[in-house]
Amino acid sequence: MSNIQMIQVLFALLMVFILLFFYLLYIGGKQIMARQEYSIYNIGRKRWSGSFYYKVYDFFVQMPITKGYFNKVQRQFEILMPDDTKQIGIKTAKTIMLSWLIDGAAIFFIFFRKPSLYSAILSITYLYFINNQIVYLALDKSNLKLLKQFDKFFRNVRRYYQEHGMIDEAIHETLEHAEHPIKLHISKIHKILTNEDIEEEAAKYKENIPNRFIKTFLALSVIIMKYGDKKVDNQSLFMTNLKYLRQEINIEIVNREKINFLFSGLVFIALMPILFLQAIQNWAISSFSGLKYFYYGAFGILTMVLIFIITIISYKTITHLKENLRIEVKSYVIIDYFTQVPIVKKHLENILNKNYGKNLRLQKLLNRAGESITPIQFLFKRLLYSLITFLCCIILSFSIHKGKRNQLLTGTDNISYISSMLSERQARDMKEAVVIYTDRFKNQTVTLGEVEYSLLEEGALKSKQLATLTAEEVFYRIKAYQVEHFKWYELLIGLLIAIITYYIPYFQLILLKKMRQMVMDDEVMQFQSIILMIMFIDQMSVETLLEWMENFANVFKKSIQSCINNLQSGELEALEELKKQEPFEPFVNIIEKLQICDKIGIEKAFNEIGIERINYQEKRKLENEIYTSNKTNYATIMAWMPFITTIGLYLIIPFMVEGFTQLITYLDQMNNT
Repeated sequence: MSNIQMIQVLFALLMVFILLFFYLLYIGGKQIMARQEYSIYNIGRKRWSGSFYYKVYDFFVQMPITKGYFNKVQRQFEILMPDDTKQIGIKTAKTIMLSWLIDGAAIFFIFFRKPSLYSAILSITYLYFINNQIVYLALDKSNLKLLKQFDKFFRNVRRYYQEHGMIDEAIHETLEHAEHPIKLHISKIHKILTNEDIEEEAAKYKENIPNRFIKTFLALSVIIMKYGDKKVDNQSLFMTNLKYLRQEINIEIVNREKINFLFSGLVFIALMPILFLQAIQNWAISSFSGLKYFYYGAFGILTMVLIFIITIISYKTITHLKENLRIEVKSYVIIDYFTQVPIVKKHLENILNKNYGKNLRLQKLLNRAGESITPIQFLFKRLLYSLITFLCCIILSFSIHKGKRNQLLTGTDNISYISSMLSERQARDMKEAVVIYTDRFKNQTVTLGEVEYSLLEEGALKSKQLATLTAEEVFYRIKAYQVEHFKWYELLIGLLIAIITYYIPYFQLILLKKMRQMVMDDEVMQFQSIILMIMFIDQMSVETLLEWMENFANVFKKSIQSCINNLQSGELEALEELKKQEPFEPFVNIIEKLQICDKIGIEKAFNEIGIERINYQEKRKLENEIYTSNKTNYATIMAWMPFITTIGLYLIIPFMVEGFTQLITYLDQMNNT
């Protein structure tokens, strides 16, 4: 069975498997409905007419093969829609079924239209892109919808708070007019504010809050419930902070809509070139038959692989630039398991100890980037990526040589290029002779005359002219076959690529550190909102203020926790250590004000924080515009990289090389005549 036939069988089995899935779903659904209809517990009760999508979700989430993928998508929607299990299941099923439907259409269009190894790789690549893109777009749309609903919610809360003067009553009044999914968050916040232990319930909920605006509003609401509102300069502190929060939300909405507009079409531009590689190849070969040597050779295969790799990198870069950076604690379970192996751990520790200064700088960089990975795990990750890349390069090199050798032994598509004057029978006889005699002499040292003599002596070909042409082709293939093996410079290329791969995680860490500054800016603004609310409360202490900051911190959480633990041994020393751990200037400004609170009081120390917050907000707005512009420029460059690579390396260069080759051949013929 050929490779193409095997691929066809595998894809056919995949389609049968999908159809079997839906058949089992149908049968299972009928059985469930039958049990419900005839159940003794169902007598006198109205028959449940559950959503079809929820039944689909309930079926697939219990299947071992699909359970992991469904749970991964489900966790994303759980953050947006808390405590609404059914709607989360329906949204998850709708998103995944849409991606599967498009996957099926893509497989049918790309693979079954013309089955080949290229079509199989293209189908798998597009399945990855489609699934990621559909889930991302669904989440992005839900996030933007939530932001817009929250802006409307703030407007209503402001109006009802002015009427009642009570935050819990104001939030309760907005529930009646709230839409889904903001209603779920409002209801959750209201339950927290009416609970006996407000701070504990707030701490549980804030771990799954989808954005910083809801987290800041929750903090303000909890502070109002615990300490009450204050009026400064005849202005309610709660209303003032609510105004600031609305301004920030409007800035965020405009920024996201602008990014969506500027990034529209970039993913399409990045993914389109790989769809036309086969068409380019077929057109090029039909125009110049000699280009088969390029497209079927090592350089052609490597160029195609390179285009696929550049496309994947471009896609990942574009999506990473488009989405807002989220600080997530990663577990690194697999890496942690291998780094606990004694012999591996010992060697890694020896490497780190020999480079102690670099190790300290790496630890500092990991902290600045918000990574939970340890230096020893990060080193293992870099070595692992490098080793995998090196092995892939070696395997790919051997595969290309093997494919080229098989092509030399069995390929006969270029016979028509050798002579256009051959009849159909002569071409068939020549193809058979080329395959037989190439295989016979592939490991022998022969001359062109010996090959031609064998062809005529054994009667394989009768025509002297045809025997000469065939001998030239056989002799060329023998020489090419004998030198088609793994070469020393390919090992060096593999090592060079592995070294580059080794440094990629480090460069990613530097980029992550720069992008994380935006998240740090957001958190500092959140601290300013909290301080502005509690700075006027009587008997407020530095420790209590730090505890409130820690409750709603993410980026600075560990450092603030460490500072709180060290307060007993000296407040000034603990705050000074906090400044060293987190040298981010806006955060340092807050810590410096905390250091002088014991001397002049909290209210005087932070008496200009309102003005600073307004200035900081304006500065942030300008930085957002610059940052968005830079991201768009980088994304545009990355989007066009696959297209430029395809046109340059896969189209223009082969034609140029073939043109020069034919020109040299023509000049040689002219000189010989």
